[in-house]
Amino acid sequence: MKKVLLFGIIFIFVIIVSTSISSAANIGISAGSVSGYAGETVKVTFKTTGVSQSNQLGALEAQIGSLPNGITVSNISSTLGSVQNNIVSWFAQTTSGYSSNVTITVTLKISDSVKTGKYNIPMSFNTLMDFDGEGEGKTVNATVTINEKSEENENTSGGNNSENNNPTKSSDASLKSITAQSSNGSLNVTKNSTKYTTTVDADVNKVTFTVTANSSKATIDSNASTSGVVLSLNSSTSGKKVYTVSNLKEGGTSVVRIAIIAEDGTKKDYSFVVTRKVAETSNEGQIPNVIDNDNPEESDTKEEELGLKSLVITGVEISPAFNTNVYEYTGVIGESDSVEVIAIATVEDATIEITGNENLKVGENVITVLVTSADGKETKTYQIIVTKAEQEEQQAEEADLTEYNKITEEATRRNALQRYILMGTIAIITILIIVYLVGVYRKGKNTGAIDYTEEKISKNAKPDKGKRFK
Repeated sequence: MKKVLLFGIIFIFVIIVSTSISSAANIGISAGSVSGYAGETVKVTFKTTGVSQSNQLGALEAQIGSLPNGITVSNISSTLGSVQNNIVSWFAQTTSGYSSNVTITVTLKISDSVKTGKYNIPMSFNTLMDFDGEGEGKTVNATVTINEKSEENENTSGGNNSENNNPTKSSDASLKSITAQSSNGSLNVTKNSTKYTTTVDADVNKVTFTVTANSSKATIDSNASTSGVVLSLNSSTSGKKVYTVSNLKEGGTSVVRIAIIAEDGTKKDYSFVVTRKVAETSNEGQIPNVIDNDNPEESDTKEEELGLKSLVITGVEISPAFNTNVYEYTGVIGESDSVEVIAIATVEDATIEITGNENLKVGENVITVLVTSADGKETKTYQIIVTKAEQEEQQAEEADLTEYNKITEEATRRNALQRYILMGTIAIITILIIVYLVGVYRKGKNTGAIDYTEEKISKNAKPDKGKRFK
């Protein structure tokens, strides 16, 4: 009975230790296979399955390994977690282990130089954090088989070039030209980097202009950035659109924002700026001003004061409304890193210097417009404080980091608690074993002493003389 008890205690001890050691999470991983041709894009999938460990907690990541020459990653997507720099990471906290059925899809571009054959696409998986605080790495290989193209394959695709099967999308987002005309005829459009400008007479209220993209596969998107200006679309064909901009303000500047979006999603912004002249005032029937020769500063004309007659920031509504004699403004932008500032001076020969409109940071940014007279003796400074909103991606990353910290703290706490329980269990079992062995030892010692005394007494006993033996 005592031996049975001893073996039972040892058996329980082994079960507890083995259960504790095996509590670390494991993940099941599988990889698919796909076939294709050189010059195409193919997709391979990797799948993970969770463990059944109760109340399991952890963080995992998967990373694509070194690829064969001529094969590159064009995109990675996952049904769970996030993808950054070709690394997929996700957290798992469920009552039945890591979240199962996570599928990672990797899109691969096969160059024309890749020869026929089978190629391994490795991806490593790591449990970054689990109960025992250790991660384990596993690498699996998906298989891509490159087949030899037959004439039938090429003809089916509509040509002799493999690119016809899956042509590469154009990234051309450049603007070829902007032409314009008014009721008075064709207009001269001047190009300065991404800004196209033209000037119309005072009697012109609207302008028709044609936007032509460099690539016929590109799309064109436009909208009026100046308040009160109306922009309407007249016609649209591949890579070309015709617009009419109306309600042009006399003596003002109207801005139309133009975006060229390439076939692959690449985007580039441009602007079309129309300045409408001020009608000249006729002096007919009026008494001309008399020039006082004793005071040559007085004349029939007054020199324009140095400053800006127009200030527009693309995509930003400034406050207060622009006025030549107001030198400080505020505005709010989204996630853009730069803004286009269009400023026109009141004096024709003045120079304009714009600073602070690039490399915008989250928070307040100061954009300065410095107007300098032709002789350099007079300057006027305009300042716009532009506030950039915090990017959603940064907020999401901060939220992920906060969640990660919570999970890390929880894992550390549970890990410590489990270790304490394990150590306490081992200590209790050890004490019970020691107590049992000590008890057995003491009982055996006492039994031996009694037997020895009885044997000694038996040897020293003398026969009873009163008794006779026959």
